Amino acid sequence: MVDIEGVDGGLLKVIRQEYSGMVSTHVTADTSGGAVINLRPGAFAPDESKSAGGSVENKSADCGDLTARRTFLEVVEAEVGDVDITKSDVLVSIGRGIEDEENIEIAQELADAMGAVVSCSRPIVDAKWLEKSRQVGTSGQTVKPKVYMACGISGSFQHLGGIKGSPFIVAINKNVKAPIFQVADVGIEADILEFLPELTEAIQQI
Repeated sequence: MVDIEGVDGGLLKVIRQEYSGMVSTHVTADTSGGAVINLRPGAFAPDESKSAGGSVENKSADCGDLTARRTFLEVVEAEVGDVDITKSDVLVSIGRGIEDEENIEIAQELADAMGAVVSCSRPIVDAKWLEKSRQVGTSGQTVKPKVYMACGISGSFQHLGGIKGSPFIVAINKNVKAPIFQVADVGIEADILEFLPELTEAIQQI
C-alpha cells in the first residue's frame, strides 16, 4: 500500500501498486473484522508527538492448507548498492532529461559540489545506467531528504509516490507542463544539460 484515501466506518480506502508499479489500483477493504495492512518503508513519517499505547490481542483463524496454494520458485538476493539514498539529506535525482549515460557525470559533479547523492527515476534503471538501489519511486525507494532535486524528471504517479512527504522539492525541467511542477516548492524551466553545469560552477565559487 502506498497511500490511504480515507476511512468510512469499517471501510478502508487505499491505493496500491501492481505490475511492478506500472498500474495503480484503488481498493476498498472491510476492516470491521480486523485486517493486515502492508505499508511501504517510509510511506508515512512516525508520530513522535506521544508515546505509543494500546494492547495486543491474539487472534487465530482456520486458513486451511496454505501449502497447496503456493509454489516455491527461487530465492533472489537483494541488490546491495554502493550508497543508501534513503540516508542522504540532499538528492540530485535524474530522469529521461539526462538523455545519455555519459551525461550522468553532469549530475554527479553537482552532487559532489553540494555534498549530495545521485538518485534516479525508473527509466534510468531500465536503461541500466544506474543500479536499482538508486531508484526513487513506488517500485524503488521511498525517500524524504531535506532537499530533493528532480532533474529532467516528468513526475509520474509512481515517482511522486516515492517522494511523498519530502519537505523541499526542486524541479528542473524544460517542459513547464510536467506533473513534477505541481508538487515542487521551487520550479525551474530549463534544460538540465545546460542548467546543471552552470549551477555547479556557481556553487563551487561560493
